[in-house]
Amino acid sequence: MAITIHQQPDLHSAISTPLIITASSTNIGNTGFQWIVKLDIADDNVVYIVSPNPNGYLVFDLVPCVKQYMRNNVAHLETADTEGSVHSITRDDQINIPETQVFYTTSGFQGVGIKIFEGYEVGGVFTENEDSQTTLQVNLYNYLDFTIRDGYKPSLLAQIGHENGDQSRLMSDRLPSTHARPLALNFGFAANCIFVPVYETDWGVWDIRGRYATDGINEPHKIKLQIFASNGTPTTDEIVLEDQPSWSHLPIYPANLNASSLGLFKPEDYPNWKAILFQILDVDGNQMSMTYIMYNASVFLNAGCEDYDRVRLAWVGRRGGWEYFNFIKKSETEYSADQKIAKRVVGNYGAVAEGNDFTFNVYDESDVVTYKRIDKFIVCQSDFLQAGEWEFIKGLFLSKQVHIVNLDGTHTPVIVQDTNYNAKNPKFKGLEQLTIRLKIAQEQPN
Repeated sequence: MAITIHQQPDLHSAISTPLIITASSTNIGNTGFQWIVKLDIADDNVVYIVSPNPNGYLVFDLVPCVKQYMRNNVAHLETADTEGSVHSITRDDQINIPETQVFYTTSGFQGVGIKIFEGYEVGGVFTENEDSQTTLQVNLYNYLDFTIRDGYKPSLLAQIGHENGDQSRLMSDRLPSTHARPLALNFGFAANCIFVPVYETDWGVWDIRGRYATDGINEPHKIKLQIFASNGTPTTDEIVLEDQPSWSHLPIYPANLNASSLGLFKPEDYPNWKAILFQILDVDGNQMSMTYIMYNASVFLNAGCEDYDRVRLAWVGRRGGWEYFNFIKKSETEYSADQKIAKRVVGNYGAVAEGNDFTFNVYDESDVVTYKRIDKFIVCQSDFLQAGEWEFIKGLFLSKQVHIVNLDGTHTPVIVQDTNYNAKNPKFKGLEQLTIRLKIAQEQPN
């Protein structure tokens, strides 16, 4: 074969460091030689003509070519699975997910087909040598933890696979140190649990990656769910994940469970419930993740504060999954208008004739607004943050995709307007509040 591939990305790669393909050809000496790279991604066929480097090699980085396809899109109940995947993250290019499943792949995962050809002049015409075709495949993931300091081709699966048993984290930045456990919440939970304050109105998904067996097939998983009633009595449900996709989303926040039709428990049936626990298990029931405990913030933290408007933000975190945080203090709305003004002709110039004198209407505008853009801003404030929560919130500032989660679960995209932050370290470790200014990322109607 005329083309030889020397370097290529791993089959499962993170789109956060260079993803380089290098190749050589025995026909590099042909007149007008150029490399032709064709990408098949998300139903698009994109062609790149690449000049050889000084040694005649192809050196091609996938990252700039595919970044625009790596958005994590959000679908609400009307477009999600009617079997209860309310507020799933989904897209049309799902990967063979049975209709009865509540777990979806996302546009944050993209399979890319890569074809490489030689191109050179034949009879003075630049021609693609179809017989030289070389084909590659790579699966790309949003994963923001890797940087250039991790070197070329860092091991993605070693970071995201459930290889550490009950010490494996989901695709979330949250750590056991992020949120403190309420002192009154003690049901004998094991160590290294990750506690998360939630409200019953909170929508959201927890992201997991499939564990890849040596033959490339995902092994089944179980999701163990428990809700602890006000008296501490637990109710347990399990969901079995068959044919698990490469990237799955668990819609098991309280609002999702209340809206689900899968026969799972509903928090609304347990007044003043204390906590919802979940774990990822393998098919044999062995724990394959840390224990995540969503505790009722209305019971343990902010009883009586339900009259305040909460602003719930969602963003794509540093580990590639969706993150959430509630700003529960005051919120304000601002508007900014940008308009263009033009002069217009006032009067009946074209109609002046015998018996028809020039005149105009006193209510006519001589200055008219020809364009008006209205930007909407929301300024919201957090409760007092602990040190671990401040570390977690940093992912919000780094993220390029931020949404407000509305009370019905729909999302409104926003842009974090602030670009400078000051992390204080008070002498007595006092807790700091965070005020953040958000711009609605949609043009407002006139």
